[in-house]
Amino acid sequence: MSETSRELVTRGKIDVEGRLVDASNVTLFCTIELDGVSGNVVYKPVSGERPLWDFPDGTLA
Repeated sequence: MSETSRELVTRGKIDVEGRLVDASNVTLFCTIELDGVSGNVVYKPVSGERPLWDFPDGTLA
């Protein structure tokens, strides 16, 4: 990951654009912006996790 990407992810402002409804867990499509640099991201909050039998709890976010 580039330093620019790291800064964007750790310090950027995130805006939720919508939800990916076909995902098995809460999965949000977002944009992130910092100092005129922006990108698209997928955000999977732990609070929205629905455990699956073949994955340990807390690992799908």
